[in-house]
Amino acid sequence: PLGAPLDSMATGEDVGVSKVFAELLSTEKTYVDDLRVLCDSFLAPVRSSGLITKEQETTIFSNCQTLQRINEELLRALELSEAENADHCECTAAAFATLSPYLRAYSTYCANFVQATELLEFLRHRNQALDALLKGAEAEAGQTTGSMLIKPVQRLCKYPLLLRDLVAKLPDGPQREAISHALDDIRTVAEQVNERVRDAEGRARLLALAEMLDRQDLVVPARSLLSEVDLEAQQLGGSARGSMGNRGEHRLWLCSDVVLLGKRARGHHSHSHSHSAHTRNTPPKASAPCFGLVAMVRDPPPRTYD
Repeated sequence: PLGAPLDSMATGEDVGVSKVFAELLSTEKTYVDDLRVLCDSFLAPVRSSGLITKEQETTIFSNCQTLQRINEELLRALELSEAENADHCECTAAAFATLSPYLRAYSTYCANFVQATELLEFLRHRNQALDALLKGAEAEAGQTTGSMLIKPVQRLCKYPLLLRDLVAKLPDGPQREAISHALDDIRTVAEQVNERVRDAEGRARLLALAEMLDRQDLVVPARSLLSEVDLEAQQLGGSARGSMGNRGEHRLWLCSDVVLLGKRARGHHSHSHSHSAHTRNTPPKASAPCFGLVAMVRDPPPRTYD
């Protein structure tokens, strides 16, 4: 029956389920402890030090305190199941069903992660006092700031794997169905997070492109940079028809609603074209763009047929 404690059963399947639940519970305890360390030993002293602005703090640590509260609730539900010797599958499914809407808070954290690590690296090089403070926190925690910041990203990726293992070890029935629903919920959350991360990365690349081209008008709502490729275009030149002129280095950028073609500016060479835009609280842009925009092709309006 659905409400029967697992300890009352003796099949190999039930032993496997108990092992997966034990792993879920133990790793959740470790993760919640890590979140507490991140908030108490890293965020709190940085905040009280006044060494960075509130905006910089939000960029680096995002909503980690919100994640801490969410996962403390999840851990409490799992521990209650263990303490009461309840049906682990039913309690696990109920816990994830209740908390899955709140797990969407991970989309904010994960979408911000790349920018957070870049800003952190920049500020540590620039601010010796901040670097010293974080080194002290790292020595106490036994982990680097970066390794602490990535833990929520890693944990979100772990949930579908654990629930999938749980489903695989259950026979057909109410327990398997309940965990399958929980797995579907967490996969939906993970997909939404991945979409937010892709959107954020595309927007960051677009901001970098706009800065490099010195064309802030390229930044418009809902536009993101999807991909880019370096090209070499042979230009026609000279008096003889069909003769080949100089070879100019070009780059093609594919955005969500437009295709851009740029040509490398004079004095810039391909080995130095790498640009990482620091659009917020970061170093100023280069004095001159290394590419100039030479063409822009927008998506044509949809064609209608009579």
